[in-house]
Amino acid sequence: MIYFHQLYQQCLLICQWCGRLKKKPKIQKQSFELIVNNNINPQNNNCPNSNEKYIFYLINNIKIKATQNELLFHLNNHQNQESQKVEQFFHYKVKYDQDYNPKFYFYEGEMKNSDRHGYGISYYGKSEEIEYEGIWFNGQKEQIKIFDQKRIQDSKFQIQKKIKIMENGVLINNLFKGTNQNQTSTKQIWIKFNQQISYLDLRILQQPQTYFTSNIIDAYASYLTIKNEQEFFQGFNQINIKRKLFLPSSLFTNMWQNNEYIQKRIFQNYLLEYKYIDYQILDIYQSIYFVINQEFHWYLVKIMKEKVINEYIYKIEIFDSIIHYDWYYKRMIKILFTLFSNLKQVYVNYNFNYLQKNTYDCGPWTCLNMKLEYLESISIQKKCQYNDINVESIKLELFNLLKNT
Repeated sequence: MIYFHQLYQQCLLICQWCGRLKKKPKIQKQSFELIVNNNINPQNNNCPNSNEKYIFYLINNIKIKATQNELLFHLNNHQNQESQKVEQFFHYKVKYDQDYNPKFYFYEGEMKNSDRHGYGISYYGKSEEIEYEGIWFNGQKEQIKIFDQKRIQDSKFQIQKKIKIMENGVLINNLFKGTNQNQTSTKQIWIKFNQQISYLDLRILQQPQTYFTSNIIDAYASYLTIKNEQEFFQGFNQINIKRKLFLPSSLFTNMWQNNEYIQKRIFQNYLLEYKYIDYQILDIYQSIYFVINQEFHWYLVKIMKEKVINEYIYKIEIFDSIIHYDWYYKRMIKILFTLFSNLKQVYVNYNFNYLQKNTYDCGPWTCLNMKLEYLESISIQKKCQYNDINVESIKLELFNLLKNT
């Protein structure tokens, strides 16, 4: 067992190999309550999709109702201008197109019978930029705000969008996309799973001795999160299903060279829907995964919160296809302590079960580790169907998943 004394002030990090506690953690109060309900009462359903199964969380005294791709936060009760008692909500929803690219909806305000009703604010996508603020009636805007005409005019003359592909903080591609661009080049790029995919990515997946781009790996992380969300809400009778979140490498790539304040801002902007529970996402997801690109090497990190008797402990597991000493992960672990400020005693486990035999297959093995962790959350029957744990199988799966259809 190895002690890290300088990672974070007032934080003790314990590296654990045998599964025992050397020091007993302090008793922590349970911060959430989980309620599963398959029998939905349409007359008392706050989420728009009344036919879906839902789950309740209680975090920081805020009740959260979750269905597939939706969250409804019950913030408080107050009296409106007519002295009527109304409820205040924050509603988050994401919809996916045929290529699984997301469109986000944020609303904060009064609701009635699952609709926006009364005073409320809608936002542009997943942001804090106001799209409309005013009165709603049964889901419709009752008073249309007069938008800034200059904004409308400027939108007609947008500057060409600049698309950058970053690897470990280094610019490796620089493309311009605009009205005057050669149309043949635009056909070489498409957006899938919210990532810019190109024929170069497909060639990487078809050829040996190639290095995975972040587009490939981040698209797969998004795919597994979507699949897990479906399994979780459509398989409530399977008690072994765990809710998991796979985060893209772009988060750590952008945080790596920045200070703690910016690191938190990057993390919180990506998970803005959880701002009202102070980003305590370990109370929502049983496991959270970060894809890391460190010195042009890919690996996977899992963080989880686990209840042992009446106490909660935190675990970090590192899945790497190359064996490194613990100091190699010091910067990554320090960032995790910044993002999850409530961490106190953490057990760190190193998982080197699958090792690459060359210098370029860290990407495929990172995807394979994500795949195996995803399968761990679903039924044993489906898990047994996946027997091909090798680089060629994951490359073929990714090719079929990301090709332009």
